[in-house]
Order: sequence, then structure tokens, then C-alpha cells
Amino acid sequence: IFSLGMFSFRAFSIIARSVGELTSPFASRLSAAMRLPILPQTLLLAASFLWHPGLPESAAESVTMSIRPGFDGLVRLGTWLPVELEVSNRGADVSGSLELQVEGTNDRGGFNSPAVSHGTPAVLPRYSHKRFLLEVYVPTAASRVTARFAANGNVLVQQDVPLETVPSGELLCGVLSRNATVLDFLPTIALSARQRGVRLAHLELSDVPTRPQVLSSLDCLILSNLSTRTLSDEQAGALQSWVSAGGLLVVAGGQNWQKTMANLPPALSPVKISGTVPVPSLNGLVEFAQQKIGDPGPWLASQATVTDGTTI
Repeated sequence: IFSLGMFSFRAFSIIARSVGELTSPFASRLSAAMRLPILPQTLLLAASFLWHPGLPESAAESVTMSIRPGFDGLVRLGTWLPVELEVSNRGADVSGSLELQVEGTNDRGGFNSPAVSHGTPAVLPRYSHKRFLLEVYVPTAASRVTARFAANGNVLVQQDVPLETVPSGELLCGVLSRNATVLDFLPTIALSARQRGVRLAHLELSDVPTRPQVLSSLDCLILSNLSTRTLSDEQAGALQSWVSAGGLLVVAGGQNWQKTMANLPPALSPVKISGTVPVPSLNGLVEFAQQKIGDPGPWLASQATVTDGTTI
């Protein structure tokens, strides 16, 4: 810094002398008088050239957000929808709030409904990345949900994602499986006249809500070949309450039954599993479902004893 300061000082002196030579003797005397007191200022000036943090990045540019609606964006009217938000901050610390909003209706006369919003405080330290799980109530048909992060009255980032309303005549089933497509045949099954079809929502274990009210969007939840070891006590409790209120939980056995049953409440299982056995024929299941099975078998099934309910 000192060498640069001296360089700046000498440069300033040359400029001052040049001014004096080109203008008047007064300018020369002025330049000579300025040489000594200008040294601290030139040092400071030189330091400012060496160190400058640059313009701070605006909060609106430093905060980014991604949004993922639960249940694959499928929702029933009058139920809750879980939404996952991931927010990153590349700038300075910022505190604000995250808000979810479902659009209202204003073209139905006396049946109009206002927009519904739910929010939570959010603190984003510098260079942070956080995941938030929020829930929003969907009272009427809505085509999208809006997520926004606001601080000091300003919206820093906002995103919309589409929603799809499931008609009342269709079943909405959540699928938790290590193989995402293993049950994709279910929508092709012919149902009774009152049910028009099955809609599948592919889920992750982290998507399972911690409140039974949020599970009310689902008619059934299927667990197949998936470890439930990371299922939290709150999630397990929500499942048990949802089943007690009429929710349908389908748990597939097979060779990985221990992983699938790992952290499920024992009260949710109507059987006590003791191991696995090979099954050479599924004729009984074919007669019950009235559909052929393309796989010739044999199959590996869980061996269990019924502890509650009736064997079908």
C-alpha cells in the first residue's frame, strides 16, 4: 500500500507541476504546498483501490426457491395439501416469512371464495439452504398454488406450480415404493360403476405428513418394498390416526417385509409375520380379482398369522 501511495503521491506531484507549468506561478506554488498534506489522502486512496467489497448483491437476486407440491400435485377439494419448499440464500442474512396461497374464485357470484394463505417465519443465514414443509387448505377448485418469500414488506422470490383436482368419483392412492413404476398398472383396473378409476400419487417417505388431517386427501396409501426405518414417530402416529378414521393402508410383504414393517406401529398390521415361503400358484387371487397374472411364478410371500380382521 505504501509503495502504491508513494506512486500515487509522485503521480499527483507530476500532475501538480504540470498544472503549474501550464497555468501560472501561483499554481506551481499551490502544487508544492499540497505535496506534504496530500500523502495521507493518497495512501487512503491507494488502499481503496486495493480493497473494495463490490456492490452488495440485492436480496431479491440472492434468494432462490424451489417448490414441490405433495401428492404429485393431485388434490381433493376440502382437504389439505402438503408442500415442500427449498430456499437458498447466497447473500447477507435475511429474515422474513414463507407463504403459500391457493387462488380463490371470483366468477361464481354468491359462491365466490377468497384466496387461502398459510405462512411461517423463515430465517436465512448467509450461504444457507433450508427445507420447509408447509400445508395449505384447498377449499375450492384451484389450478395452482403460489409460494413466496417476503422480507420487510418486499417479495424477494415467488413461484407458481399447477394443481390438479381429483374428481369425487375417482380414488386417489399414494404409492411408497423403491420401484416407482411397480404399481402403475392400478389405473387400468376396472372398478365398479360408482368409481371411475384410480389416480396414483408417487411419494417419498419424507412426504408422509405428520398430521392425519393432511392424509385425508388420500383414499389409500400403498407401501411396497420400501424401508420405513426413517419414518418418524409423528408420521407413524399420523398414519395410525388416519387408518383409525377410515383410511386404507396397504402393506406388501415379500422377501423385504422386515424393512417395510420396520417402523410401522404394530397396531396397523392385522397379521403377525414369521418369515417367507415360496408360493407356486396364485389361483385364488386370480379368481378374486377376475384377472389373469402374466408372471408364471413362483412367488415369495410373507408367512403370517391373522391377528385381527377376516381372511379373504
